Amino acid sequence: MLITDLSSQDTPALPHPTDGGASPHPDPALRPVHERFAARAAADPDAPALITDGTTLTYGQVDAASRALAARLAEVGVADGDFVAVRVPRSPALVIALLAVLRAGAAYLALDPRQPEARLDSLVQDAGCSATVALAEHVAAGGPPGGDPTELAVRTHPRPTRQTPPRPGSDVHRAACVFHTSGSTGRPKGVLVTHGNLAAFVGQERWDDPAHRTTMLTSALGFDALTHDVWPALTRGGQVVVPAVDRLDAHVLAGRVRAHGVTSVFLTTAWFDQIATDEPEALAGLRAVITGGEAVPARALARVRAACPDTRLVVAYGPTECTTFTTLHDVTAADLAGPVPPIGVPLPGLRAHVLDDSLAAVADGRVGELYVAGDQVAAGYLGRPGLTGARFVADPYGPPGTHVPDRRPGTPPSRRHAGVRGTRRRPGEDPGAPRRTGRGAGRAGRPPPGRPSGRHRRRGRPGAQAAARVRGAVPLRRPVLAGGTGRHPHFRRGAR
Repeated sequence: MLITDLSSQDTPALPHPTDGGASPHPDPALRPVHERFAARAAADPDAPALITDGTTLTYGQVDAASRALAARLAEVGVADGDFVAVRVPRSPALVIALLAVLRAGAAYLALDPRQPEARLDSLVQDAGCSATVALAEHVAAGGPPGGDPTELAVRTHPRPTRQTPPRPGSDVHRAACVFHTSGSTGRPKGVLVTHGNLAAFVGQERWDDPAHRTTMLTSALGFDALTHDVWPALTRGGQVVVPAVDRLDAHVLAGRVRAHGVTSVFLTTAWFDQIATDEPEALAGLRAVITGGEAVPARALARVRAACPDTRLVVAYGPTECTTFTTLHDVTAADLAGPVPPIGVPLPGLRAHVLDDSLAAVADGRVGELYVAGDQVAAGYLGRPGLTGARFVADPYGPPGTHVPDRRPGTPPSRRHAGVRGTRRRPGEDPGAPRRTGRGAGRAGRPPPGRPSGRHRRRGRPGAQAAARVRGAVPLRRPVLAGGTGRHPHFRRGAR
């Protein structure tokens, strides 16, 4: 996997102008998304916001419904800084619930209700949720929910010990949502995304393009790509098409694109590859398709380009810890000749560095590890300050004098944090996770066959020692090749 146009020198240097570090942030105020939505609703309450089969809800209707649900959450004791689980299927009611949680001053934990009950309960407990929003019983027994807040029930939980105290003043550093990822520990980790992180992503100028005006909620409900599907469009007066079906396929996708004028979608690489193989014309009519989550095969891009020559194809890369997308690459004709395209350049407000084990920038053509810093880097792992301290490190090349708060409760602000290592897996599915084996418990288990063992070491390596000196821990490591040509032979499919 490649990073194109990044500064890469043998000695430390300031970020290259093309790496996103020199660009002013597109939304300096970092206004929370629910406030931006409310402003849109006030300006044009009759504009369509959520579209599903046979039903369209206006901005005014969604605004009123989310305010009513937020009031109910407050009545049952949901307070600033709480976490609220949202166990609502793909529907307009899901978006209304997310807005309501934010309006109540809480952070949402979006869950797919089709997942096993034990897994969902574990995630709710891990996040320390004070309440859960789910379908009311009379709705769960019938058809898909609409936009009536009475279709949603609020269930409270015993109030847990607060894992992260609410921050006074600006909303920028307050929690907005939590997405779980297992990474290399084998246990789900709740990635704490702040209002500032969310607003930084949603405020990107790319989403101002009319190509992203009508999106479709295609992403799995428990994963961070949900952020892309919902908030950029709804904070700009656009529409979100919500297929009220349990499972999406190419036929459903094509039908909704034709019926509702969907302009852009995000598809996981696996689904994009399947559509490219079986029915690439299903993407016809879309102005933009973003795909990521794994290395995107050039052959799949070529098939879709041939079937849909007017559709812009975009490759996305970004770990959950960096709020949805970190880099984007608009696919060119030259990209179709190789095995996989580059992952692109960082979004404005983000900086990416390819570094060696001592945190020095590597030369062009050398393999290093990808570090990400900037406004979208999450606050850390919910309720796990030790792991946060071990995985988020100071940015060696950040602007002098700039700081972000130390995310660990009870400590003063620290230096700017850089990004994290990790791959997207379902919780508990990492065969190389640390195992407790009595004496020596906590050490990393033996890496699976074919995986470089060095990537699993946690102690006794120069990178870990250097990270400790700059206050933090092993950053999310992603082996990449600096510069604009070549391929890294150890890139593993499935990494994101």
